[in-house]
Amino acid sequence: MELRHFRYFSAVAVFGSFSKAAGYLNLTQPALSRQIRDLEVELGVLLLNRNKKRIALTPAGESFYGDVVLILKQTEKAVRKLRSQRRSELLRIGYVHSLLGGCMPNAVARFQAKTKDVEVELSDLSSFEVSKRAGEGLIDVAVLPKSLAHFFNGFEWTEILQVSPVIVASRKNRFSKRSAVAPAELDAEVLFGLGPTGFPEYEPRLRDILRPFGVVPKLHSQLAEDIPALFVQLDARRGAAVLTDGIRTMLPSALVIRPFQPSLGPLVLAAGIPALNANPHADFFVTLLAEEASKFSRQHQKTRRKKTNSR
Repeated sequence: MELRHFRYFSAVAVFGSFSKAAGYLNLTQPALSRQIRDLEVELGVLLLNRNKKRIALTPAGESFYGDVVLILKQTEKAVRKLRSQRRSELLRIGYVHSLLGGCMPNAVARFQAKTKDVEVELSDLSSFEVSKRAGEGLIDVAVLPKSLAHFFNGFEWTEILQVSPVIVASRKNRFSKRSAVAPAELDAEVLFGLGPTGFPEYEPRLRDILRPFGVVPKLHSQLAEDIPALFVQLDARRGAAVLTDGIRTMLPSALVIRPFQPSLGPLVLAAGIPALNANPHADFFVTLLAEEASKFSRQHQKTRRKKTNSR
């Protein structure tokens, strides 16, 4: 028996539903049901009366629930006490670096200047890994495409930036010779991209933004599970991929960026914070990140206008 079993049982008792509790805990319903059944077997008593309309506590379950609440409260109290004795607090941020450009370093620098006693833990992750850690309670701020918000139960979201899709190509690819690429030209190109394990949103999003132009993207069978691997593929295979202009700050010299003309629909980035038990510093950090994102966007638009006027 572990502490997680108490949290699982408490959630089912509160929601009166395996499906709602599973959503809150970021578990599948069968997995949660199995954990509760294992708990009942270990205790040797039936804790829940199960029916199609609602899950109800048995008399033994009601008695056990009262004790579980006390245990969870005492555990939370012990954790808060331990954290208060630390020299510094911790703010854990999970994000996809390739989407944010230069926004994150500036936001962190400003945050640290104002809150010197708070340690910032930055984790550059795939969107799947951010979601997984958030479900485990290991992320205080998640920054990634807003379209993924439905994977994060109990998070509240703030839009921070819109980023434009671009072509990233090998200097030996035909697109590298263009000043801009028409979306319709992708109909004749086998594109490289990011795989569904780490970036489940990548292919559906690509299809959505190309659909208005009558293009069904053809993706190479060898999709990369992270950005560095994708860069290697593009260079080695003289390939091209659709990414966002936030990738500019980490692009190797063997690759180039080309804008779309006409433009494709922007990708909306958002910062999410748990609605319950939120880190007290999370809101302040998101405010700073949104301000830096706004500066980045204005500067990027200014640079693009200068380039357009110089042609």
